[in-house]
Amino acid sequence: MVRMLLLIAMAFTVPLFYYMFVVGGFVSYAMLFVMTLENILYPFRAVPVIECIHLLAYGWLLYYVSGVVTRFIWKGALPQRIVLLASLLAALALVGTMRIFGVGHSEQAPVTAYAVLF
Repeated sequence: MVRMLLLIAMAFTVPLFYYMFVVGGFVSYAMLFVMTLENILYPFRAVPVIECIHLLAYGWLLYYVSGVVTRFIWKGALPQRIVLLASLLAALALVGTMRIFGVGHSEQAPVTAYAVLF
């Protein structure tokens, strides 16, 4: 349960390099998933090979990191677990407020992760 909660929070807030950063900039895993679905569902678009590679690599990486963090959290007593989990989720929420998503060779201004979601 803790691992899934961390994985979901990381998928929406952790900035990930997209397409060598210079071209694509930072995106969250959720943004990358939506971009891949758009390329698959809309006709006459290129095959999203790069997006699929990013999804597989970053999906595995986020899953692994959430497992390592969960094991670290479970080493403490119950009050410590709650404090550590709440602190980590609050830190991830703060990372989502940074205006870094979408930076790259684009004319669009960088936005927060929450602006992309809503």
